[in-house]
Parts: sequence; C-alpha cells; structure tokens
Amino acid sequence: MDNWVLKRAILTPERTAVYDGETRYTFGEVFDEAQRLGAVLDRFGAFKTQNVAMVSNNNVRGYLLAVTLLLYGKTVVWLNKRLTNDELAGQMRDAGAACCLKDDSLPENLLGGIRVNSSNKKAAHLTKSVGDADVSGDDGFRIVGFDEIFAKADDFKLGGTGTDLAGSQKTSRNPVSVYRSFASEPASSSPSEVSAVKNSFSDNGVDPIVSAPSIPREFDDDQVVSIMFTSGSTGAPKGIQQTVRNHFTSATSVALNLGTSPTDEWLCAVPIFHISGYSIILRGLIFDVAVRLMDHFEASEMERILTNEPISWVSVVPTMLKELVPEHEKRIAVVAGSADGSNPGLPDSSSGSGVSATGTGSDISSDSDAPVPLPANFGYSPAFKGFILGGEKSDLKLLKRCHALGMIVVRSYGMTETCSQIVGTSTGDGARKLLASGKPYFTTSLKLADETDEILIKTDALTPGYLNRPGIFEAKKTADGWYRTGDVGHIDDDGYLYVDGRLDNMMISGGEHVFPEEVERVYAECPGIDGIAVTAEPDEKWGEVPVAYVVCKEAGTGTSQGVGAGTGSGAGAGTGKPPASRQGKPKGSKMEVSASLTAQWREFGRGNLAHYKVPKRFYRVDSLPCTSTGKVRRFLLGKS
Repeated sequence: MDNWVLKRAILTPERTAVYDGETRYTFGEVFDEAQRLGAVLDRFGAFKTQNVAMVSNNNVRGYLLAVTLLLYGKTVVWLNKRLTNDELAGQMRDAGAACCLKDDSLPENLLGGIRVNSSNKKAAHLTKSVGDADVSGDDGFRIVGFDEIFAKADDFKLGGTGTDLAGSQKTSRNPVSVYRSFASEPASSSPSEVSAVKNSFSDNGVDPIVSAPSIPREFDDDQVVSIMFTSGSTGAPKGIQQTVRNHFTSATSVALNLGTSPTDEWLCAVPIFHISGYSIILRGLIFDVAVRLMDHFEASEMERILTNEPISWVSVVPTMLKELVPEHEKRIAVVAGSADGSNPGLPDSSSGSGVSATGTGSDISSDSDAPVPLPANFGYSPAFKGFILGGEKSDLKLLKRCHALGMIVVRSYGMTETCSQIVGTSTGDGARKLLASGKPYFTTSLKLADETDEILIKTDALTPGYLNRPGIFEAKKTADGWYRTGDVGHIDDDGYLYVDGRLDNMMISGGEHVFPEEVERVYAECPGIDGIAVTAEPDEKWGEVPVAYVVCKEAGTGTSQGVGAGTGSGAGAGTGKPPASRQGKPKGSKMEVSASLTAQWREFGRGNLAHYKVPKRFYRVDSLPCTSTGKVRRFLLGKS
C-alpha cells in the first residue's frame, strides 16, 4: 500500500495532525518537517541501519521523529525510559540499532553522559556511555539528542523542488510532486523509491543545502514498522516485530468497532513508546484523526481537557480511571450547584447490590431500586465519545461508579503482539457487560481451547514473530495456526469474552483451578487493602494454596505502607511517572499480618469467592514487585 505519511499529506494536508495544547501541526506541515528531519538523521548516520532506536516523552518532537522514521521506511525501536542503562543497551544490541534518538527532556543520566567526538567536526556525532561500556564511533551506539536534531533541521534547506514556507528559508518537496515523480524516475531507479536532487553540505555551516534521503512511495505489507520489547514480567524481554499489515489491521479493527469521523481527536496520555500510545499516532495517519498529546497523565488536567477541548476518545488504564472518577465527581458536584463539592443528587454507586459476579448476562440487574445514571458523558465536551479501557485488572466498584456518572467506558483486550486491541465492547453495552472484555473484532477469529479454556486467536494484527528468537513464537501456535495467548477466559451466551487470568499463573488447589487475577479483582474492593498480588505456596494437604501479598494501611492509622504501591494494573503505562518503589523487587521484608486481620480478610473472601480461592495467608509488604508498566512480577513475590 502507499506510504501512509505521504498519502495523508496528499489527501488532507490542511487537517490537524498533532497538537499538544500549544503547538499544532497539519499533515502537510508534518510532511515538510519530516523531510528536513530525515536529512538531518541521514547526515548523523541514523539511516545506515534499518532499525533506529528512540526514547521519548509524549511531545510533538517525539511524534515528528516517529513519523519521520515511518516516512523513510525505517523501523523504530521503541525504548522504555524507565529501564536501566544496561537494559536499554541490551535491547539496542538485540535490535541491531546503531543509533538512538533521545529526548533531551529526559534525565541526563539516561543512557549516560553526552560528549561529542570532535576528531572530525564535519562528521561529528553524539556519543554516550551506555551501561558499563563507554562507546563511541562505529563500534558503539550513537546517541543523538532531540535538541541537536531540531537545531540542525532549522538550519537546513533541502535541495529539490518545493515552495518556501512564508518567512522561512526552509524548503521541502511538495507531497504531490514526490508522488508524481515516481512515474518519471529513470529505468535504473527502484520503482518504489524517489530521490531528491543531490547536493553537498556547505562548508560555512550556515543554511546548508542538504540532500533529501529517498522516500519510499509504497510500504510492503510485511515491512517491520516498529519493534517493542515485552515488559519481562515472566522473564527476559522479547522484541516484538510489528509490521505494516499488523498496524493497518489493528487500526481498521478499532475503526470498525468505534466508528471514525474526520472531526475526531484522540487524546494520548499513555506513553507513545508503548503500543497503546504509538497505535494512536498511526490511527491518526491512517484515518485522518488528530492526536492531542499530554506529556504525562494528571487527572485534573485531563478533566479540564475533556471538558474544554473537542476530544472524541481517550485511552486509559485502570489506575488512570481510578483517579479520574473522583475528579469528575467533584466537578459535577460543583456544576450541580454544591459549593462544598458534595452533591446529594449524584447517584449512589458505592453499593454492591444488583451486581452479577458470574460474568453472564447483565453485570448490573434491572432492579427498580437501582440508581438512575446520569446522561451519557455528562459534564464533558459534546464531542466526547468515551474512554477506551485497557490493562489487566478492572475494579467492579470503579466501573459501577463510572456507569452511575454516565461515563462511557469501552472495555478492550489485546496485547503488544497484536498491535493493541483485538476484542472490545461497544459504546452501547453500558452496564450490561461491565466486566466483559467484549466481542472479537471483525478482523479477529477467537475460540477457547477445549481442555484449558485458553484464548486462541487468528488475526492479521498478530506479529510475525519475536526478534532473534527463532522457534519461540512458532511454539505458541497450534498445528492449525491458532496463536495461544496464554490467557484463560470464558464466553457468555451473548458472545462476550471474559478474561479470567493467565494460564501460567493458574494454580491447582485440591484439584480446583484458582486464578490469582480473579482473587485480586475481588480483594480490590476489600477495605484496608491498597494493593494485592496473589501467588501459590506448597501445601501438604491441598498441593498448593493461594497466598496474598498486600500493601495495606497500618492498624489504627490512616497512613499506607508503601506509598504509591497501587494494584499493579498498568499504572506505570498510564501515569508516566511510577514511583521507584513500584519497580523491581518488593521493598522491605514480608511480614504475616495478625491473626485477627487474617480472619477478617478471609471472611471477606468467603463472602465473594469459593472457599478454595480465599488466600490462606496474607503477607504485608511495603510495595509489590512490578515492571515499569505496572505488571506484577509474580516470580519475585516472597523473595527478599
């Protein structure tokens, strides 16, 4: 298919592509800027290899560089800014990336200290100390800062045809002229590429005339657009290759489920280096949707944006939604005329009555005494359509509060291997299916394995495999081509999927299957527990039994042990700033809670779970061992 960046610049050059609250670029302007940035990156040697690493916050510069790599057919290797230098170096080596583009707004010590190799000023490049190695030149990683890249781009004037921007010496080729030039390329040239007029760098360093790199007119369906590494929650991170076909199928699936309009704007507060954020950038290009960037998540600021700006959709994880709900309640109360922030007229969503825990039929009953919810998306901008909720855990009490407030929440299920969501609910499902992940998208085939109920899928959104890990991905497929997701679920009579947990987390206690995720969802509503992770311990009688590691309030106080420990439900992916105590190993030694508190919590469990699912012991910890994206590293539970 045609190059997405080039095609979008031809179709709707005047439409807004990206906006961060201050700076706005149209698709035509993005194309112009990408050509200048491409010339700079080519000069720095970034295009010598196919794979180019990048680490960035959510900002317009990061967006522009990501689109530039896409325009020139390069593969972006997204790096997680929360990893250690050694981890980042390992991923760059795995991807074969010789160059990394670094956002200068990130900490200076990320990827080491910058220095310039001045032995050849004309070909000078930035180098850094990466991990334990001090690398430079062609033998190491070339770390190029955003400041340097954009400063050079401001100085450059591209050779070739094009129109000067008003008041600027910067020029670029018109997208239509680029597209047409394929027909007039010499026979010796590649039919899928066009080259700009070749010039040389000027020696005076002022307004140099530079050569524009070749822009591929077409993308191959199997071309790898991006590489993202798994979080490492079950072992060493694996590089997931995501192709043109994968991303296009994912974007099409979302559009078919939610619908799309030229007036849509998608708020992106989840990191662009995760699939949840990067997929929003690509949807914008494919479906002519504006991307509104937030540099980090802050509930009050998001509430303001959703109220005052024409946002259509926003992707969130449970911890983000948990902060947004009280913020919205507070503002609605003020709108309703309560000066002190309380509002007796708001529906009471705290009650647990009328809720089905079976995952079949309606999740909220039609009891006539149930509170009447507020109108859909009450208090938000008229343009707002709803929240797209991903992540591992969802708190039923939280979802009920959203329903009572009229907040439209679309649940979804997907993974990095499928370029984001492949299953989802619709805006009309409302309270009928609060805990459901939804129905398989039009491009998704899904079934459950006969003996284990593992979720099996077929979709063109599925990665072709892991980077440099031959055989591992193929081993996850059945003989007839179904991909084993590792998740276990059930499907109700209406065709809605419910994800029960991970197959490799499942324990067998006395012959009964226990999923830690189910237990954690229930205990998320238990008073006094701020965070919980469940795993198995050996037991002479039952083989193994569930035990819980909890972050909880100290007895007799209102303070919490392990500040910010949360529940581990993708919090890092949502907020962009997870506390250090939430990563790596648990902080502090575990300590079994008192007999009285254990009895209290076990009684709570027996009222909401089968008796064999109730944790036998509870250990108090300062924090839970989570990855940078908030997933619990269960294999570290119980280890000091």
